[in-house]
Amino acid sequence: IFYFSINAGSLISTILTPAIREDVECFGDDTCYSLAFGIPAILMFVATVIIIIGKPLYVMKPPEGNILPKVFGSVLYAVRQKLGGEKAEHFMDLAKTRYEKNLVEDVKCVLRVLVLY
Repeated sequence: IFYFSINAGSLISTILTPAIREDVECFGDDTCYSLAFGIPAILMFVATVIIIIGKPLYVMKPPEGNILPKVFGSVLYAVRQKLGGEKAEHFMDLAKTRYEKNLVEDVKCVLRVLVLY
């Protein structure tokens, strides 16, 4: 519901903000920026209230350590194996001998996203 409210606010503001700004007169001005930007602000406030009210329904798990050393370690290990002449479909698959399969697959996904940046 929280993300739905945020996205609904974004959608409504994208469509209505320019229309309200130009077509509605308020406070004696030809344009109404306060109303045009107030509507998305109110919707974001409603979304925040919903998340605060629903917080007791969420299961909060405390963090279990730092994942970064494992991520960087798996990448370094895979690179060393690749430079050592090992073959694999993806170079990160070489880290599966030392690191958990789920971790290696997650790191592969992160690396695919990092290519975009």
